[in-house]
Amino acid sequence: MKRKKIIKRILIGLGIFLVLVIGALAAAPFLFKDEIIVAVKNAANDNLNAKVDFKEVDISLLRSFPNVSVKITDYSVIGNAPFEGIKLIGGEAFGITVDFWSAWNFGTVPLEIKSVRLDKPEINVVVLSDGKANYDIAKPTADTSTTATAFNIQLEEYGIHEANITYDDRLGGNFVKIVNLTHTGTGDFTQDIYDLTTKTSIAELTAESGGIAYLTKARLNWDAGINVDMPNSKYTLRENDLKINDLQVKLDGWLAMPNETDTEMDLTFSAPQSDFKSVLSLIPNAYMEGFENVKASGTFKLAGFVKGKYSTMPETYPAFKIEFSIAGGDVKYPDLPLGISGINTNVIVNSPGADLDQMLVDVSSFKLKIGSNPLEGYFKLRTPISDPDVDTKIKGVLNLEELSKAFPMDATTLNGIVNADIAAKTRMSTIDRGDYANVNMSGSASIQNMNYAAEGMPPVKINSLRMDFTPQRVNLPAFDMKLGKSDLTGSGSIDNILAYFSPEATMKGDFTLRSNYFNADEWMTEEPATTSATSAANEPAGTGVTAGETFNRFDFSMDAQVKKLDYDVYKITDLVAVGNFKPSLLTLDQFSMKIGDSDIAASGNLTNVWNYVFYNETLGGKIAIRSNYLNLNQFMTDESAATATAT
Repeated sequence: MKRKKIIKRILIGLGIFLVLVIGALAAAPFLFKDEIIVAVKNAANDNLNAKVDFKEVDISLLRSFPNVSVKITDYSVIGNAPFEGIKLIGGEAFGITVDFWSAWNFGTVPLEIKSVRLDKPEINVVVLSDGKANYDIAKPTADTSTTATAFNIQLEEYGIHEANITYDDRLGGNFVKIVNLTHTGTGDFTQDIYDLTTKTSIAELTAESGGIAYLTKARLNWDAGINVDMPNSKYTLRENDLKINDLQVKLDGWLAMPNETDTEMDLTFSAPQSDFKSVLSLIPNAYMEGFENVKASGTFKLAGFVKGKYSTMPETYPAFKIEFSIAGGDVKYPDLPLGISGINTNVIVNSPGADLDQMLVDVSSFKLKIGSNPLEGYFKLRTPISDPDVDTKIKGVLNLEELSKAFPMDATTLNGIVNADIAAKTRMSTIDRGDYANVNMSGSASIQNMNYAAEGMPPVKINSLRMDFTPQRVNLPAFDMKLGKSDLTGSGSIDNILAYFSPEATMKGDFTLRSNYFNADEWMTEEPATTSATSAANEPAGTGVTAGETFNRFDFSMDAQVKKLDYDVYKITDLVAVGNFKPSLLTLDQFSMKIGDSDIAASGNLTNVWNYVFYNETLGGKIAIRSNYLNLNQFMTDESAATATAT
């Protein structure tokens, strides 16, 4: 009996002790909560070139006992100039679980991180045209010692839930937008070599490069097993199931990152399906609600590989090959009166090594019929970097109204006739040296009575536009169009149109432009909110295809006259501009205009014009200005006038 009492008292004592311990563990974070929040914010802002803020820090010793869980809510990391106002990352909650004893002894031992979870994060990565990136926020330190890291990743699981991500690389011309990403991963991260199991879903994926949209709001699901070899930074694909819209893709191979500049890979991809409808789902606007009711027939094949090393120093690319073909493709949308039939094409893109100049683009044939009009041709491109060698022929009529009746266009009005009969077989160097006897370039392309109207932009009407292809140049004998309320006519020529294919070549030409009235306000985008992902330097937001990503390697002489120009609050008349325009330099031989009762004439040059217009960078140059009469009152805003009166 006495023994039972002793045991009972011991158990009661242990119970009381356990309650006290649990109470202390539960109370400790609350007792020091304010101090913890201030300390974390100060430490972050002292070490980062950004403003770090959050609402709450929840530290629990019970939620994941014997580990410690930390949860930060309503957090944000906002950049400083030149990314002031841009949120690098923010979200509803960010949580980590760490080993208790490593947290207790933090400072003397690395902090062991067991799990990471992000709920509804917003991530915006911006790289400016000068290479500056908003993620480079760590302040430089004079400490160059190679001490051990303060963190030891011992993950058991991680997760990102309902994330929105924007990647805007203006230097490389790449744009990716991800809406509603959920990604989880589990594995024994404590091992040097382990298997990682991941699940990924994306509600909308948009991917663009060089102004070309490769995916637009595509749905993606990917379950993948990956063997991770940490000592060699090598990742090998195991069982995986990737589906983009209705297209299933099989991926095999590995990727390794042996150092900071090199990425080695040996990857293959193919489509196990052969149903044309599945690849149709990847075309922008084609994949829509009710896609399962679209009637489509025909077959397709897709296969390829990427093998070798990608490096930035020196710039090196892996070998790659893509083979794609469609046979007997037909498509008919249930709510549209016309269909597209006879779709046949065979495409091979082959780059056998690190030198992209050895790449071959071979579209041996393409044919299709929209409504009653056929369109067919072929296209081959060799040595695209050093000396574009083109062999192509395009012939057909495209009735844009029939296209809008055969393919979904959202809220877009489109009609008009595009007629093309073009043949070219030559090298750029042959044109450059004036050896026109060996230049095979002939035919013409024209647009007649084209009307285009889409939500969010002024309507465009091209009454007539014609391009004549000759061995010497491409001539535009005349064009007549209306852009919103503005009229525009003119003519011109392009001397070396094959420069379009070479990133190292500049397209040259001359243009004459005339307008009776031009309303610039219609084409000026509103400044986006400062918290927008693409608001850095006030670059236009949207699909990611910014004006600065269009072709920007040109050297054009110009002769422009506008009788009346509306820009902001200014009413400009008799505008004349004669000179030369390059993306980096605008040379004005003659410039004159009238604003109200003032006259202004100028000559000189402006530098960095392209980046000033599209990226809001600094405009430079040297201009000589002359005026017979200049009324400065009309340029004074209400604010500046008030300031002048006050002083």
